[in-house]
Amino acid sequence: MIFKYVMIANGPVIISPSISHARVEIKEYVPLSAGFVEFKVSELGKIIVLCYGESDSLGLKSDPSDAEKFMVWGNILKH
Repeated sequence: MIFKYVMIANGPVIISPSISHARVEIKEYVPLSAGFVEFKVSELGKIIVLCYGESDSLGLKSDPSDAEKFMVWGNILKH
């Protein structure tokens, strides 16, 4: 599945692809990067996260390290 995301200091905010990045209210945080995120499962059952693109409405690009941040965030949620 493909979603939009905005990365803030506390982790990613995932939003519907039909919503503009700029419509997301992140009251106390400054957006660091933004773009699209895709979640896939490999043949071995491993989760693969792909971050790419940019947000025209925020004027931010995705960051190559965002995929790793999604994985860290996902591991935190498991505990």
